Amino acid sequence: MKSGLRPDVISIHYNGEEVCRCERGRWIEVPLPPSFNPAVLPHRVQFFFDGQMVYDLNRGVVERNELRD
Repeated sequence: MKSGLRPDVISIHYNGEEVCRCERGRWIEVPLPPSFNPAVLPHRVQFFFDGQMVYDLNRGVVERNELRD
């Protein structure tokens, strides 16, 4: 992926609170808010950018992948 196509920030929110953040292809650790409850989330949520999976939430287990050029 060309770096010119990379978004500056990907921010994922749950109940109005940021739970995950990616800045220029690097994941930034964000403390999970007390309201975060993986039991009420869908079984799996995946986010893709330019064909690459960058975030996978599978029943509360988070897998984060660095964006590759």
